[in-house]
Amino acid sequence: MFSTAIFNSRASAKHQLLLREAVAAVKKGDRAVARTLLREIVHGDPRNPQAWLWLAGVAESVAEVTHCLEKVLEVEPENQIASERLSMLRLLQYTGNEGVATPRPAPPPGGASANALSVRGSAAVAVAGANPTATAPLPRLKPSPYSTPTVCVLCQSDVDIRKQQCSRCGAVVAMRSMQDFFANRATDPALIKTGIERWRQEHERRATPESSMALVLGHLNLHEFHRAIEYLKVAHRLSPDRKDLFEALDKLERCPVVMVVDDSATIRHLVAHTLNGAGYMVRMAEDGVKALTMLQEVLPDLIFMDINMPRMDGYQVCKVIKHDEATKRVPVVMLSGKDGFFDKVKGRLAGSSEYITKPFEAGSLVQTVEKHIPAHKRGGVDRGLAGR
Repeated sequence: MFSTAIFNSRASAKHQLLLREAVAAVKKGDRAVARTLLREIVHGDPRNPQAWLWLAGVAESVAEVTHCLEKVLEVEPENQIASERLSMLRLLQYTGNEGVATPRPAPPPGGASANALSVRGSAAVAVAGANPTATAPLPRLKPSPYSTPTVCVLCQSDVDIRKQQCSRCGAVVAMRSMQDFFANRATDPALIKTGIERWRQEHERRATPESSMALVLGHLNLHEFHRAIEYLKVAHRLSPDRKDLFEALDKLERCPVVMVVDDSATIRHLVAHTLNGAGYMVRMAEDGVKALTMLQEVLPDLIFMDINMPRMDGYQVCKVIKHDEATKRVPVVMLSGKDGFFDKVKGRLAGSSEYITKPFEAGSLVQTVEKHIPAHKRGGVDRGLAGR
């Protein structure tokens, strides 16, 4: 037993020496020598997570990178660096963008990382950094949700830094102002939805702040604000010390929500465009039945309700809203092409707060919102998410 302990001690010392030599080789740019040394270490000491992590950084193929990262997690299941890089690698493989592994030049001395393995798909993506203590520049959000990444987290394409927008799918890639999302009409919503689905699957396997924030951006670009808030809450829960996430969540939650119920797509989008420009979140429903379903998900601060709609007219929907304990305090403003006295009375009897005749001007629409939503609830309006 004593001789076995001596042997293990000598082997450990040898592996530590080899690891130092391998790290020195990596820093010199001699990846072939580093690979040889690291492979010798993991052959003799297969439970050496640091050696496996370094080997992942100089591996010659995506398959070898995957194998090395899996070995790290076998020994250290909670190793965050290996877990995040393996998750991203699998995501890229799922999308078919794993590409060909090619080395990246080493940064100047004193840089945060040494050589890294790049995966080239629609954009260059670093997956396994050669320095296991450094954070690889993955195709995800930077530490702050307000910073602008160079690669779109939703479709892995290049980002127009000046516009802070993906050149391919059209997504806004940084949470600087809600107006950026309100005004944006993505060029390829289907591509954004595909990106959301990929991140959702990754998020279900292992929820991280990065996967949460990618889903936040995806849903914001599709104007699915309630879902964005849900994932922002997850990101904040996973990183409670992140002040930027708290601020973003606070401002997003304080942004008033207006629901527009109208069977005319033109009217819905006209109202949404007007109110988005004024800093309000807008949820749209094409009829009363859909509106009642949506009210179970998110309670708006104000509802604009058309009168003549299929299945249920506006009066009927308004009565249901006003007889429900959860929704009865939400102001309802009726929209109608008629300006008759009896129509207004009927609206009042149904429980509406006001009656607006179509066509209406943008200014009067905003004034109506300001009239019915108290000033303290409008605290998030016209305020950039980054505090600009």
